[in-house]
Amino acid sequence: MNDWRPDNNELVVARYGGLTIWDIRKEKPVESLNYRGSVLRIAICPRGRYIATADQNSAVHFWRTETWLDAEMSGYPHLVTSMSWDCSDPGPEDRTPTFLKGSEDCLTRCVLFAPNSTLCAFAGEAGGMTVQDVTKTESYRIGELGSPVTSLAWLPDATVLFASTSTGTLSAFGE
Repeated sequence: MNDWRPDNNELVVARYGGLTIWDIRKEKPVESLNYRGSVLRIAICPRGRYIATADQNSAVHFWRTETWLDAEMSGYPHLVTSMSWDCSDPGPEDRTPTFLKGSEDCLTRCVLFAPNSTLCAFAGEAGGMTVQDVTKTESYRIGELGSPVTSLAWLPDATVLFASTSTGTLSAFGE
C-alpha cells in the first residue's frame, strides 16, 4: 500500500518494519521511517504534517513530518482497518480520539472524512452506513447495505458518498 504526500512528488510506501518515502523525480528514497511491525494502512493528513499507519499490533503509529519524531496510540480492541483525517489537521498529540455515535453496536470497518469538512462517514461490519459531523453529537444512519463495507469514497464536493461491499455492491448516498 502507498499514498502520495500532498503538494510534492513524494510517494509513501509501506514495507515490513516501517515506511519508505520516495522522491519520484529523483527516483530514489529520501526518508526511511522505521517501526517494528507490519503496516496495514497509511493515512496522510491533508496538509501533509502527519503520516499515520495502522499496524498489525492493533495500534496506530504516526510521524510528524517536520521533525520525523514518532509516537503511537495503542490499546484498540481490534485491528485498525481504516483511518481518516479531518480538515482541521490538528494532529493526534494530546487529543482524545473522537467517538463516532452509532458505531458502538458493531465493529467499524471503514471511516472517511468528506473533503475539506468535519463530516465523517463510517460503516460497520453488518453494512450500516452512518454520517456524523464530529463537531456535533448527532449522527445519522443513512443506509443499511446488508454486508460488510470494504471502502468509502466521497465526490470532491462532498455531495455524494459511495460505498462498496464485500459482495461487490456499489451504492451511492446523496444528491
